[in-house]
Amino acid sequence: MNFIAQDFDSRQIITILDGRTQVTIRKHFFRYSRQVRSRVKVITMDMFSPYYDIARKLFPNAKIILDRFHIVQHLSRAMNRLRIQIMNQLDRKSHEYKVLKRYWKLIQQDSRKLSDKRFYRPTFRMHLTNREILEKLLAYSQELREHYDLYQLLLFHFQEKQADHFFGLIEETISCVNPIFQTVFKTFFER
Repeated sequence: MNFIAQDFDSRQIITILDGRTQVTIRKHFFRYSRQVRSRVKVITMDMFSPYYDIARKLFPNAKIILDRFHIVQHLSRAMNRLRIQIMNQLDRKSHEYKVLKRYWKLIQQDSRKLSDKRFYRPTFRMHLTNREILEKLLAYSQELREHYDLYQLLLFHFQEKQADHFFGLIEETISCVNPIFQTVFKTFFER
């Protein structure tokens, strides 16, 4: 893996380093004086913890912002891990287990983008839309339904750039969500 530094305003690539270790990054950025590094105001980066630690040291005045892709990715992974956790509590031969395993993408998808086209679904032996299948999946577990609704609401606030609502909802629910979601929520606040 490489480390890529890019100017946010101009979109110009500043450098591509041959590695992403702290030693490689430190060696490159220590070429610049502390005075120059102190003028950096904002750093947008992924959640790779060594990046965060070194960014704090190299750019003491910079505000660190997590990139949008990784925030959505962490929420999506939490939703998927919860689905698997619930699925694994079921008998592997049960219809519910098989359906939760087969239609996992519907739980991950933005609910506003679900298709309303009706197709024959052999698993259910009937014609159903994706929305109808999703409703069946969510009916298998109240915990899954509650976390799905939270996940969708967080996605909505995030995509609409409603940061106050997004973080407010996280603060409001962090104490009562599944530990999988608690870990992700805590990660957002640690940065």
